[in-house]
Amino acid sequence: MTKLTIQDVTNLYLYKEELLPRNRLDDSLISKTLSRNRKIDKKEFMLDVGRFVTANDFDIVRYFFTAKDSLINLSSQARILAELKPGKYSKTQILEMLGYTQNGANIKFAGKIQALGFYDDNKSDLLERAYLWNTTGFKIRDNVEGQAGKDLYFVVEQSGKRYIENFGIEPLNKEENFDFEGGFWSNLVNLGLESIIDPSGIGKKVGIDFIGEVDTYTLDETKFKEEVNRKSHWSLINAAKVYDGLDQIIKKLWDSGSIKHLYQDEKSGRPKPIIYGTNEGDSHINGTKITRKIAGKQVTIDIANQKIDKGILSGITTSMLGNMLLGGISNDDLGTPLPNKQDIIDSLTKIDNRLASYVKNGVVYVMGNGDDIVTGTEYEDIFHGGQGEDIYHAGEGDLIEDSDGKGKIYLIRANNLPKADPEREDNEDNLKEKEEIKKGLLIGAILESYTPSNKSATFAYSSNYIDEASRAYTNYRYEVKGLKLPVVKKSISRFYCRFINHNSN
Repeated sequence: MTKLTIQDVTNLYLYKEELLPRNRLDDSLISKTLSRNRKIDKKEFMLDVGRFVTANDFDIVRYFFTAKDSLINLSSQARILAELKPGKYSKTQILEMLGYTQNGANIKFAGKIQALGFYDDNKSDLLERAYLWNTTGFKIRDNVEGQAGKDLYFVVEQSGKRYIENFGIEPLNKEENFDFEGGFWSNLVNLGLESIIDPSGIGKKVGIDFIGEVDTYTLDETKFKEEVNRKSHWSLINAAKVYDGLDQIIKKLWDSGSIKHLYQDEKSGRPKPIIYGTNEGDSHINGTKITRKIAGKQVTIDIANQKIDKGILSGITTSMLGNMLLGGISNDDLGTPLPNKQDIIDSLTKIDNRLASYVKNGVVYVMGNGDDIVTGTEYEDIFHGGQGEDIYHAGEGDLIEDSDGKGKIYLIRANNLPKADPEREDNEDNLKEKEEIKKGLLIGAILESYTPSNKSATFAYSSNYIDEASRAYTNYRYEVKGLKLPVVKKSISRFYCRFINHNSN
């Protein structure tokens, strides 16, 4: 059982397996789910991620070890435990006495929640720990059925000596999950981080099962005092460090291929960014802009943006880290000109979006099984339609591949809007339906080639009557695959397509 890395969990989140996908254009990546949860050993987890939680973090432990001679200053709960008679008490009994539980039902929370991005002991794992484990809960261990002699007891001896037998701390829940919806990231940098890692929203929660048992020991008053005196390692500066270090996380994930959402176009040899649709039929993609929900809010992500705002910690980071760089330093101190102040602030509050530089190569759109509406960019795009009535707004150099032959294609004219070509309306007797002219569905499209066996066709668009033999009748071409095409009539000077009827036989 190997330690979970940020690459592992990101691959599981995006692609539902730890290895990178062989085919990034596989639309099953949109709907695929994890077949099983990842297993993590409790003991290893507590020695690593859980090393900052102490016995002093739990109220019932503090109350138990409170000296009886300080009763005058005690809370009512501490007073109850300070006056315990000699004997052995289970955790269940203690919680019931203090009102944390009632008849087996939880009334108050008795555990400890840690936002791990605020804790650091300079062991170089702050960024990964914050990314992987986010906000995590801990509790005093439960007794394990069938393990005789391992039960946890609060013990008070006749002499007044107190200790807890078989004490241990373990994860709060038997199952954890990784996503960007809760805890540390959602409160601080959710939008910025998720829009870089998963701009299309194909990620799904990664379930993590804790297995095994933690080490136990006898917690007496001496050891408890040691726990009290342990340094907490909590600091707001640590959170600012995580915030400032997001670029390091992004670089690591990009270099490993985990978030390198690119397709190497065989035809042009250039990598193109990939945008995925959905299976719910609510995917609305306009060029490089994706409109979807993040943390319950409708947002628009633009993969063409060179910089993405990190989130709400901008002010904290700028004041805490920016002032360290900008305050009290002059050009004379450094011997070289200082960088522009706004450049420094941008570097602290924004993340580089590596996909943006590839947009000029065109975008690959991979649609799910919903009824998606997609408008391409001004570059040579590739459309991969899934099941459902997909609508494509295509332009020069675009390639369209549709899996079920259902949907419509609109040509994007010079004004970047799909509309009918008025110069072709006098030929509407060659069109199956007059209203298709108004819809702008392949009006003026000239069919250059058509192979019925694989439903592949190459079209050119022209608004003029030019001799076919000159091969100069078109101002751009595009290719369509997987669509059902109607019978095409040949005119004396050219081929043209009436329109694409995806429901024809």
